[in-house]
Amino acid sequence: MEDQILEFNENWNGKLNCKAFTTLRLRNDRKFYKGARFQVYLKKVYKGTATVKSVSILTLDRINDFIAWLDTGYSAEECRDIILTMYKGRGLFTKENEKRQELSFVLLVYEAKKEMNDLFDTNK
Repeated sequence: MEDQILEFNENWNGKLNCKAFTTLRLRNDRKFYKGARFQVYLKKVYKGTATVKSVSILTLDRINDFIAWLDTGYSAEECRDIILTMYKGRGLFTKENEKRQELSFVLLVYEAKKEMNDLFDTNK
């Protein structure tokens, strides 16, 4: 199976610089499943290839401080606001379905991380 692309516009909590990291995404079981491989990019710069080790399904209201601080570096309330802002305008989160919209909390581990000199890495 061909690697998929996983793009980030922000390196929340500096997580993409670690060997393992998490991401909160809209639920998509065909994309996010144990064993799926991704080429990871931050602002179009390749960071490495990562494999999904675990996926947990939750709703926006189930994001707690543990998940939020780990994934974004912000509190649960701030994390929920970030997610709502990210998907604003797509009609995905309305007052009626906000509590029912499912998210995937995905744990990924790099297989081959791009070698880089952190001193000159401007995409942290």
